[in-house]
Amino acid sequence: MAIGAIAVARPSADLPEGQGIAAKRAGDGGIARHPSVLFADGFETVTGDRLTDGILAEGDDRSRWNHAWDHAWGACAIGRTAGSVHSGKQSLELSLDGPGSIGLSKYLRPGRDRVFLRYYVRYAENFPGAHHVGGAIEARAPGVPHANPGVVPNGSNKITVLLDHWSFEPGMTPPGPLVAYVYHMDQQHQWGEQFYPSGTIQPQENERRKLFGAEFVSRTDLVPERGRWYCYELMAEAGAPGTRGGRVAFWVDGKLRADFPNLRFRTTADLKFNRVDLGLYESRQNGRKKVWFDDVVVATEYIGPMPAAPAAAKAARGPS
Repeated sequence: MAIGAIAVARPSADLPEGQGIAAKRAGDGGIARHPSVLFADGFETVTGDRLTDGILAEGDDRSRWNHAWDHAWGACAIGRTAGSVHSGKQSLELSLDGPGSIGLSKYLRPGRDRVFLRYYVRYAENFPGAHHVGGAIEARAPGVPHANPGVVPNGSNKITVLLDHWSFEPGMTPPGPLVAYVYHMDQQHQWGEQFYPSGTIQPQENERRKLFGAEFVSRTDLVPERGRWYCYELMAEAGAPGTRGGRVAFWVDGKLRADFPNLRFRTTADLKFNRVDLGLYESRQNGRKKVWFDDVVVATEYIGPMPAAPAAAKAARGPS
């Protein structure tokens, strides 16, 4: 599939760009105390070289835990070398060599109808692309498994929104075009669909389905560079039950790069976003891959990029 630009008809006037709640908080200092912030972590307080694996249930003793998240798997590592840290002295390092899964989750209690997830990411210079890699905002009803790929949303069981890449077509430049990978009620097969900023949908075309409605704004599809830091922000809005009020948007370095309205996500108000993830998953043998994440903030309003700050500011912040 060709990656190109489609002219922007109009801006999404109700979505902000540029500075957000992080603008006046150098190094994200004190951002966890903002009333809209649900969670903030820069991995500065992690001791040792790897995060404690497992699931920490609500009310469990955190003394055996060396990080601020609730679920970690695959032996997540801490980055400390030059270039692997966005600010401060530590970051999250995810690495795979062949098929596998590695990542971590934070549970949101209570769940929310709209969530913003901002994080910084850097792909290694030789990153070959991955089956899935990025940050996710998810909703799971009680009893629905943490990981349940291939289960179609029915309005009361699940929502999955992942800021992802597509890297399965020959000749694509790694890490692949940036897409939203979305499980929604109108998907055309059992797996989630890739939404491109331009409006293309895989495995179906938006031009045939008009999924995003008549007011959809097409934007330029993009392939991020490897070997540099980006500020990504993902928004997921569940919408009123039984309506097409669901919405997904994402920003890169404070610029709105995609907006997908008119989505059907739920039929009951009980289904709310109650988890955020950072992860790397691979199903193929396509070489070693490594990616770093840093300066994570989860909130109910737009966060925006962090201003430059001395390294000491982040170290003093700690997790929420």
